[in-house]
Amino acid sequence: MAIHNYAMDDNNPEWSDEEKAKLELAYAFGSFWCGSTEAMQARANQQYSDNGTLRTSLNDSFPLVTGSAFDDQMKIWYSTDTHARYGDEKKMPGFQYILDLWQDGKLWDISDKCYPYRIMEDGAQKECLYEWLNATQEAVAGVGSANASWLDNVKARLSDWNTAINGRFVIAETELKEGLKQYYGMTDADFK
Repeated sequence: MAIHNYAMDDNNPEWSDEEKAKLELAYAFGSFWCGSTEAMQARANQQYSDNGTLRTSLNDSFPLVTGSAFDDQMKIWYSTDTHARYGDEKKMPGFQYILDLWQDGKLWDISDKCYPYRIMEDGAQKECLYEWLNATQEAVAGVGSANASWLDNVKARLSDWNTAINGRFVIAETELKEGLKQYYGMTDADFK
């Protein structure tokens, strides 16, 4: 769970009482939203219109709790039309295996909220892994993924993609370190 850095709302890294109160409120809400069984049920019950089609507000994320609370929240997760099929071990044995790995702590997720996932490029956000994430697109691979030469086109571009992707990660890491130094008082020695 990532929470906004309220300490910098006034461009001063020292906490004011108002900024601390905002952080505590955001943490309380975020904890409830992410961990509470009641909140998960409310998201499962809530619907929104996606171009006229009603869809559940419960996203694909697994519960962030463990033990019996995890089991209770997975029952809610399976209760939506979008996830019901995953609860059938005969139809989705691979998913059940992934779920076992998840419960054993053998899976990790990298959130774009707390990882140098994007940089600014030409005045717009761009994913560091842009080419890889868009490899099926004609504008990136030269042909669409349904084209017989798609794989050859991708293979021919991998070296250039690797260079571009690694360059973006260098920029992202540098910007992250500069932010940590500017806003949290870290120094280059902290990154050794």
